[in-house]
Amino acid sequence: MTKYTYRADGVKWKKLFGDLETNYLDGFQYKSTYLIESWNGQGTFIPDPNEIPEMKLRIIPTSEGYYDALLNHYIYNYTDHLGNVRLSYTDTNKDGVIQPRQYDITQCGRILCNTIWLPGEIVESNTYYPFGLLHNYMATTQNAYQYKYNGKELQETGMYDYGARFYMPDIGRWGVIDPKGAEFPAWSPYNYSLNNPIRFVDPDGMAPNDIVFINNRGVEVHRIKSDTQFKTYIQASTNASSNPAQSTAGWKSVPMPNTIQHRPQSNEDVSGAAYQENDYQIAARTGYFNQAKNSGQLNLVTEGGNPIPTEATKDIPDLDPTLVKAVTVQESNAGTTGITDIMQANVPGDWSKMKSSYQLTKGEKTSETNSLYAGTRVLATKGFKGGVSVDKSGKVTYKFQGWAKAVEAYNGGGTAGYQKSVLQMQQESKKPKPSDY
Repeated sequence: MTKYTYRADGVKWKKLFGDLETNYLDGFQYKSTYLIESWNGQGTFIPDPNEIPEMKLRIIPTSEGYYDALLNHYIYNYTDHLGNVRLSYTDTNKDGVIQPRQYDITQCGRILCNTIWLPGEIVESNTYYPFGLLHNYMATTQNAYQYKYNGKELQETGMYDYGARFYMPDIGRWGVIDPKGAEFPAWSPYNYSLNNPIRFVDPDGMAPNDIVFINNRGVEVHRIKSDTQFKTYIQASTNASSNPAQSTAGWKSVPMPNTIQHRPQSNEDVSGAAYQENDYQIAARTGYFNQAKNSGQLNLVTEGGNPIPTEATKDIPDLDPTLVKAVTVQESNAGTTGITDIMQANVPGDWSKMKSSYQLTKGEKTSETNSLYAGTRVLATKGFKGGVSVDKSGKVTYKFQGWAKAVEAYNGGGTAGYQKSVLQMQQESKKPKPSDY
């Protein structure tokens, strides 16, 4: 039997499985520890049958994985796009070579040579079925760290703790109903990630909430429930925590887009909840765009595929997420009709060398996050239209013409009133309210 203790705000701080206790402190973990867990595998270890485990600090989270305080090892986690921990490894002897499984070394004296077996440096290797059941699980050394599928902690019961609920990967269903399931009558309250675990991650076991963490690959990795706040957090540096559920170090809040009220060209009311579904992705992709620009890491090219100098891109004003949202409403009704290329960045008949530089493949279906990544950069490229000049010596000068001009040039189809419509939507937008979502 496993017993859990929670704080008044619902955060788990203690787990008791039999006589083994785990204490949680903002990502740090103290665990009941036996002497054999610190044994290096050399010689003979004789356990004491009457030994009482001692509480020791075991896990210290880092941006790359964690530090095992008992074994004095830095463990590095390789995670995939869904936050699944696929491989955990260390470099025990600091030789720069990762040894799989156990290996032997030979030490020779003047007369005899001895062979010593050492534990492998691949701590753990995980392969998952789509809904999270472990497949060909391999652990080569003792591992106190149990965060695996979606970066969630695997329990002794075989279920994963997502915060609001426990998840059963063997059947791809939650153990209890969704506490906000009444808001989604078309779906079973036990379904996991809309039955599409390859694309979606359920960060906490509840219906969509309002404080969202999105990594630099455009993947939502954590949500925090809030009935009054609408926030998006992005990784502010390469050292940001890879698992904000444990630590939010290195993450920063970025502006959310406003709610667009009306689409002038079609005379539609676009203020409903369906039009806000991509707001967190819009905020994240715009935030990452501005962050790259301001740090001199934004790589833009001309429509012909030639690089635009960093000196020119750093002079671009920050991009407004509400302007990006207005473009998505103009181009695709914000994806409400089923279009995933919400900025229409990869439409047939409008291909150029520029787009391959922005991670697009001609003719390939484009997701919402990839559409926003490429679309914001295409929009910026369009802002240099009419601002490129060459002097008599052949020196090329690039001058950004402003976001309004960029919107005008983004209208590849020549739609009448395109720029006016987009700018009007931006200007008439309103700050979001809980009822908008």
